[in-house]
Amino acid sequence: MEEIEEKLPKLKNLPDVSAYDKIILIYPLWWSDLPKPVENFLLTTDFEDKIYPIVTHGGGGFGNSIETLKKYADIAEPLEIYSSDIPS
Repeated sequence: MEEIEEKLPKLKNLPDVSAYDKIILIYPLWWSDLPKPVENFLLTTDFEDKIYPIVTHGGGGFGNSIETLKKYADIAEPLEIYSSDIPS
């Protein structure tokens, strides 16, 4: 629903990441992009050059998520994990 309406959900109790040098951001691919809660987290938090993205997907690769991430911060080389490669 958020994706279709391009709405960002309200978030509560966001962590203070200012004390960290690096943030490993792991997220699932939603409709070829970042999940809207993750996008809102990025919008409301100052990450500077701290993000190391890892995306899980079912065949869509990074989709558009890397381009969306770059709107909010400089990022390190991303890593993708295909869902079938995750042990159950």
